[in-house]
Amino acid sequence: MPKNPGAHRATFAKKGDTTVTLQDFQIKKVIGRGSFGKVFLVQKAGTKEVYAMKSLRKDVILEYD
Repeated sequence: MPKNPGAHRATFAKKGDTTVTLQDFQIKKVIGRGSFGKVFLVQKAGTKEVYAMKSLRKDVILEYD
């Protein structure tokens, strides 16, 4: 779990969603790992919709720049 959950924000959201945060999803499992981060299978709270959520490590991306 992230140390500062309020620090996350959505880059992409469905039309009509004003804000999307990490708290809007339940992480089901990790479906991929790489040098930059992980990909999670998540379920949107209150629905049965499932998505893939990519989590990137900012320190690695900045170093790779």
